[in-house]
Amino acid sequence: MPGAADSSIGEARIRAAQAAYSRLYYRAAYLETEEPRMKMWQQFKSFALGGNMLDLALGFIIGSAFAAVVDSLAKNVIMDFIAALGGAPDTSGLVWHVGKGTVHYGQFLGDFLSFLILGAVLFLLVKAFIRFGLGNFRAQGQKECVYCKEFVAVDALTCKWCTQALVSNLPSPEEAEEYELPGV
Repeated sequence: MPGAADSSIGEARIRAAQAAYSRLYYRAAYLETEEPRMKMWQQFKSFALGGNMLDLALGFIIGSAFAAVVDSLAKNVIMDFIAALGGAPDTSGLVWHVGKGTVHYGQFLGDFLSFLILGAVLFLLVKAFIRFGLGNFRAQGQKECVYCKEFVAVDALTCKWCTQALVSNLPSPEEAEEYELPGV
């Protein structure tokens, strides 16, 4: 009875296909009801655990710690040194009496000097990092390619879209590592 075996195999295949179809149908129906929440959760996970978000969080934490160190250097070392040279260890006591009011210009003067010193220290540290090759400092911004009108990095030597040279003389690959565009 080869025909009966073939029909039972065929029926089994049909039942298996129907079961698979019903599982897929019910799963699809379940996903349709749960999709907005699941999709939102997946999007949040990819956002929160994505490379840019982690880089931003780590940069913020390291930046906060670095700012505390530089602020301490400016206030506790450089400002105290300037105060020792000037003879006045604290400028916050300097006030100006105007009528019945008082203007505390000493506090502002101290904060302003601290700001200038902090900016100078940060500038010198960044220059030192660049000089010793620490960190990833690239020119920021974009410029328009004169040939294809697409935007490329401001320090690009060739256009990444049309491959035209954006400088008059292209340096060798070794020289391109150290090449600085005029005016950048």
